[in-house]
Amino acid sequence: MLGATAKTLKTLTFSYDICCAWSVNFWQRLENMYGDVYQVPDDLQVTFVIPKFHLEAHGEDCKCTFNLNHTVGAARTCGEGIEAGWADTNPAALSTREMSLTYRHEVLDDLFGAINWRKIKTMGMIACI
Repeated sequence: MLGATAKTLKTLTFSYDICCAWSVNFWQRLENMYGDVYQVPDDLQVTFVIPKFHLEAHGEDCKCTFNLNHTVGAARTCGEGIEAGWADTNPAALSTREMSLTYRHEVLDDLFGAINWRKIKTMGMIACI
């Protein structure tokens, strides 16, 4: 997907709980795996950050180098949004782990669709207490 959209991208931020380790040799791995398929533009600015919840488990070097608070354009995001859905999807692991790959894909696709539909249906609703 990045290859299709990176032509117009100017900045890209990766937020990952072990970005400090994952970013090491990133460019070499990218070249080895996808070099024959797509080249990332030379002027693309890539930033690696660790989500705020995970940052506290890292050392001082990581807290300075990979901190979202020190990242231009990151505003006050926590970077944890992608993990918020795990509470909904974790129980599916037990019921899908012994399924065939195709059937498991179908079941998980339905689950993610239901979760997304619930998000759409509840957008803008305010809980009244």
